[in-house]
Amino acid sequence: MLRDSRYFSVREEGVVKVVTILLPKIVEDDDIQAMGAELFVFVDDIGSDAKFVINWSRVTFMSVAFFSKIISLQKKLGSRGGRLVFCQLHPAIYETFVITKLNRLFDIKDHESDALLALSS
Repeated sequence: MLRDSRYFSVREEGVVKVVTILLPKIVEDDDIQAMGAELFVFVDDIGSDAKFVINWSRVTFMSVAFFSKIISLQKKLGSRGGRLVFCQLHPAIYETFVITKLNRLFDIKDHESDALLALSS
């Protein structure tokens, strides 16, 4: 089960798991690998139909190497009937999502409250 760690702060809002990324810069390969591993274990532990928000409010820079982890996470959740919503992306990070067209793959909201609302239906 994913718990607060060096990388994440975790809480529940009803049936939704809210995970806040704590690292301001996701650039080191060791961090990227460890973060991906923690997220995948979390998805395995919460089972099917999971609702999951990732809050990016503290992240100001992200290596494109992290994209493969979040794409795999989205696919894994989707294959189990789960849903994933991102919120509060830094403008430069959001721009990278747009340039790579990943904004079409991920549900991205401006605010955490909007992300929670999107998962309430």
